[in-house]
Amino acid sequence: MLFIKNQKNILSLAVAAALTANLVACGGGSDSPTVENTAPSNIELSATAVKENMAGVDVATITVTDSDANDTFSITVDNADFTVSGTTLKLATNAALSFADDAVEQINLTVTDKAGATFTKAFDITVLVEAPTTYTFESQLTTGSSVSYSGQVARHALIQELTNFIGSMNVDDYLTKQAAVDALNVYFIDTDDAASDKPLTISTTPGVLQATVREISDGKNIVGKIAGNDTAGQYKDWSTDLIGWGAKGSVTPQGLVEEFIGLIADQIVNKNGVNDRVDPAGNPITSHYVTTSGLDLKQLTQKFLLGSVAYSQGIDDYLDSDLAGKGLLSDNVQDGTKPYTKLEHQVDEGFGYFGAARDYASYTDSDLAGKSTGDNARSFYHDTDTDGSIDLNSEYNFGNSTNAGKRDLGATVATDFSQDAFDAFLTLRTMANNLAKNAGEPASDEQIAAMQAESLKASNAWELAIASTVVHYINDVVNDDLPLIKAGAYSATDFANLAKHWSELKGFALGLQFNRFSPLSEADFTQFHSLVGDAPVIESANVDAYIADLKTARGLLATAYAFDSQNVENW
Repeated sequence: MLFIKNQKNILSLAVAAALTANLVACGGGSDSPTVENTAPSNIELSATAVKENMAGVDVATITVTDSDANDTFSITVDNADFTVSGTTLKLATNAALSFADDAVEQINLTVTDKAGATFTKAFDITVLVEAPTTYTFESQLTTGSSVSYSGQVARHALIQELTNFIGSMNVDDYLTKQAAVDALNVYFIDTDDAASDKPLTISTTPGVLQATVREISDGKNIVGKIAGNDTAGQYKDWSTDLIGWGAKGSVTPQGLVEEFIGLIADQIVNKNGVNDRVDPAGNPITSHYVTTSGLDLKQLTQKFLLGSVAYSQGIDDYLDSDLAGKGLLSDNVQDGTKPYTKLEHQVDEGFGYFGAARDYASYTDSDLAGKSTGDNARSFYHDTDTDGSIDLNSEYNFGNSTNAGKRDLGATVATDFSQDAFDAFLTLRTMANNLAKNAGEPASDEQIAAMQAESLKASNAWELAIASTVVHYINDVVNDDLPLIKAGAYSATDFANLAKHWSELKGFALGLQFNRFSPLSEADFTQFHSLVGDAPVIESANVDAYIADLKTARGLLATAYAFDSQNVENW
């Protein structure tokens, strides 16, 4: 702001005069000399927020309540950054507020009626940051960009590479279960960075800029960041508290992925040997990652990792504020010699796990869903800088950022999870970037509270994208897959579709427990997974009861997240 703090305190004492407003009081009664005067009883403002760097602008209209009819008033404000003109509260012509100085300005408005009676009321005026339209932030410390989250992109890439590898494994290459487990663990555990040096199989047109994960970020793996392994700041003990697969605490997040990997290896060994796996209708199961009980282990593994790594890290570590020196409570100091503060970098890492491209708002929902058509159609990635390649660090949408667009596209009653999340991330990062102007000065309680509010908006939109995706796959199972199973005359493809859709709903749903602010209570979460079970019901005689259970589970989500009933039916 243009006033330094000491000047403002002195000048605020000098603001004794304000323009007299010939206001007609709100209320009844007559202005008769025989009627005793009553003091004004209230002051209201039409708005209590103003954008930063906007000197001289109107802030709000002032309304005074007084029971005396035809009374007139003068109004004063005790903060030199503000003036009163008629019925309007304004910023002073030489006062442009800054979030970096104060997230909230306190003012006292005093109204004095013509008889000299007064009423004073305090207001907090929130200083709003002006966010950019892309995730682009210049360094306040050096030169160039202050944005950095390549480690998060590397883990997204490793999850995608593991998923691609599961789908493409040649079963003839693995004669023992251990051989298959070891091959899968190259991606999950990435011992000696072996997976980091493999050529990327992520396919784009034009091709990707980075040839390997190492070229995205060096020394990263999946297992080190799965819930429970990176314990700093996590709100539960995931060695004992995981819900949704067997009894509570019977498996850890890492243990569950290892269980899925072991099951994949079992299918490979069987397929390599006798290959006697058939679905209940007698159709041969040809995919090595689909079980006779109806699990699609490729989908289960990928979706659970998106929850237990990306969502857990993003929400419970980097966007949270329950541990000093972590997340939004990180120090507003330069991170070594890097072009960003520790606080800025924490926000970047949270955004990185959401998975969005830096120009995310330029993507349509059809783009994010991979359903754009026509000569100028875009995919969920785009060569924004027109350099002839796709930079995975900035031009590719990973993970839940695409689910947000898909659900917005499929909503009967409009939703905008994608834009809501991006707007909150942009505002949050702008706040951190502004605070970097005063690097070395701790954020105030008001500044932290403002950041917490934006963080909650981002996490809510992110979780709504996940929960609505669970609803979508429940609908696929209930409306399309289980009726075929009940009829008993289904094909191998029908059974594979059931396994895929059920495993996506289960895998995504398991991730909802990693947000301590989740609208879904632990009791409802536990009931949800009890109803869904650990495998789909595929005995035709029991399908109707299971459909009813899935609809009850869907209802738990609809209530917790206040989803529109039409969307719940049609997603």
